[in-house]
Amino acid sequence: MIRMRVDAGQMGISSRLLRQLGPNADKALADASNRTAAGMRTDATRLIVKDSGLKRPVIFTAFRIVKASGKVGGSSAQVIIDGSPLPLFLNAPKPSKPMTGKTKGGVTVKLGARRVNFQHAFIAQMASGRVGIFERQVGVRGDSGREKIRELYGPSVPQLAERDHITEEVNQKARERFNQRFNQQADRHLRRMGVR
Repeated sequence: MIRMRVDAGQMGISSRLLRQLGPNADKALADASNRTAAGMRTDATRLIVKDSGLKRPVIFTAFRIVKASGKVGGSSAQVIIDGSPLPLFLNAPKPSKPMTGKTKGGVTVKLGARRVNFQHAFIAQMASGRVGIFERQVGVRGDSGREKIRELYGPSVPQLAERDHITEEVNQKARERFNQRFNQQADRHLRRMGVR
């Protein structure tokens, strides 16, 4: 699990401006934090989809946002990324349907921009109805004397989100988004108060 925190206290907002806003400061900070957290989720999802080749809904559902409140001291929001390793079947396998009979040639899956071949893999449907990519473990025999079979999994969404280029870009855009949104909210509240 990964927690990305949007902490308004670390964004370098001037204390003079916060004093000018008075009781509206917490509302403006919370709004900017919440908007920034939603943007972080969107940016991270877009970058992970581009990197991994997975479909957007698979990635997006791993994200959860804990919103900031407009009350005193509640101006930080969090983006929580949670999930277990994803079945390799989600990576656009070829062939895409369960295989019957001879399974020579294995299965290829899309990993990022390239396709990777798993020579001893095949696609099968389990009794529960779930379809997955399975691989024969060559040379490893079970009690029955047959080669053991295991399902193949890729990385989890939190592992994909931890990549350096993803975290750097998400954090950079978050700072820009927070400052822009806070300035908009501050201007709105100051105009309403008659200061600007």
